[in-house]
Order: sequence, then C-alpha cells, then structure tokens
Amino acid sequence: MFIAILSGQVPGTDIKLGRIIDGQHQHRPGWDLTFSAPKSVSLEALYHGRRAVMHAHDAAVRVTLDWI
Repeated sequence: MFIAILSGQVPGTDIKLGRIIDGQHQHRPGWDLTFSAPKSVSLEALYHGRRAVMHAHDAAVRVTLDWI
C-alpha cells in the first residue's frame, strides 16, 4: 500500500494522481520540508530578545532552501 501511495494511487479508490502526457501516466511525488528551531534557540531568540539568533536561523533556512 505504501508503494502504491508513493506512485500516486489514492487508497481505497481508482484515482491516480498525476498527468497523462503522450498517453502515459506520469506522477512526480513532492517534497515536504519543515524547518523548526530547537527549543533552546527559540527561547534565546524570543524570551531573551536576541534578534541575531532569529536572523541566524532565518539565514540558515534561506541557504538550505537555495541549496535544495
């Protein structure tokens, strides 16, 4: 079932996600990314008001997204 889901098959239905291109079904799974600062970083940035910590985290996320 897991492989079927990765292939675009909606469980319990005949629905296949994707497109028909040149008569062939094509499905490209997407990416799901979550960027979450550790609790210690959040506390340092928000509770102690250290904006440089927030900016460093934001910059790290930007660099990672650019790389991806």
